Amino acid sequence: MVTSKKTTKFLREHIAFENTALKEIRDIANSKNKPLVQLETANLLYMIIKSTKPSTILEIGTSIGYSSALIAIAAGESSHIDTIEMLEENMLEAKENYKIAGVEKRVNVFLGDALDIVPKIETKYDLIFMDGPKSHYLTLKEQMISLLNVGGMLVCDNVLFRGLITGDKKHARRKETIISKLTLFLDELCTDNRLYTTILPIGDGVSISILKGDTDE
Repeated sequence: MVTSKKTTKFLREHIAFENTALKEIRDIANSKNKPLVQLETANLLYMIIKSTKPSTILEIGTSIGYSSALIAIAAGESSHIDTIEMLEENMLEAKENYKIAGVEKRVNVFLGDALDIVPKIETKYDLIFMDGPKSHYLTLKEQMISLLNVGGMLVCDNVLFRGLITGDKKHARRKETIISKLTLFLDELCTDNRLYTTILPIGDGVSISILKGDTDE
């Protein structure tokens, strides 16, 4: 998290978007120490999707399916979600969790590395949620933009990486590569004339980019 412990606690005490199924999946993930989008980030994602109602969505980094279940619930019955996961164990568990959430018919899981799978995708998406390996963000940036519909949104999690990107916290030498890649990724997002981009200091840092149309300035 990039906010103070007191601020984070306050935010989480005022979040109430999760239904019973999402709480159950979150509890399963926590009990197994599985990667999980932070609660305040999940709330932001839910609100974005609830208000924009994207019909086609791509997620990079399924884990055990919490965020894609959330996305499917928020987007509604007419939506379809593609999600990419590297580990078969996570994929199988995600499919069970989709059944808990009642969204299994609307979520398709690609098993494999996003760097291999994304170039083969031909679908255009209204929203892409990137929450996979942070070292891949920069590599995937152009392909993510090419897969967006005009007006589509690219939402990326963990972009401030525990406060290490901004220098709020000191980092070990072993983190230098990922920090430099994430920093360059954010620089490119924010200076790309095809996009409107903002970075929010919520959760572990979230960037939101919207693909402009030909008539946008």
